[in-house]
Amino acid sequence: MPSNTPRPEETDIDTEELSREELALRRDITNAFHQQKDVLVMVNETNACTRMSRLIPDPRRRWSAVLKEERYGLGVGSPDLVLVVAGRFLGLEVKRPKTADHGAGQLSPKQKAWRDKAERAGVMYRRVRSVEEAVAAVEEVRRCR
Repeated sequence: MPSNTPRPEETDIDTEELSREELALRRDITNAFHQQKDVLVMVNETNACTRMSRLIPDPRRRWSAVLKEERYGLGVGSPDLVLVVAGRFLGLEVKRPKTADHGAGQLSPKQKAWRDKAERAGVMYRRVRSVEEAVAAVEEVRRCR
């Protein structure tokens, strides 16, 4: 008889999804750098294949349709946006700002681990809560040339 216990690879998916505020902020940040010739912005589509697999009605077939390595974009905990600024990489993790309705978004343990590894490799990584913070991070990279 088939078990209803999730397969191991079903439970290790990074299920943290961007809030509506974070999605809007990610779009605004991307648009802010659209015209700048020395900035390339890449959106990290973590879990894109996993989200598409939800269209498969049979949950048992859903997990076999997506390879484990297709589920994580750049990797578990990787930043929402990866920028190349004047030839240097910058990872931006977009988090919602604190409001009266909710607390500020925080880095998950997996995101902290990715940040630490990236910084050891010489990649600048910043958590941003506004377009202004993203612009300041880009300016910081420009100054480090």
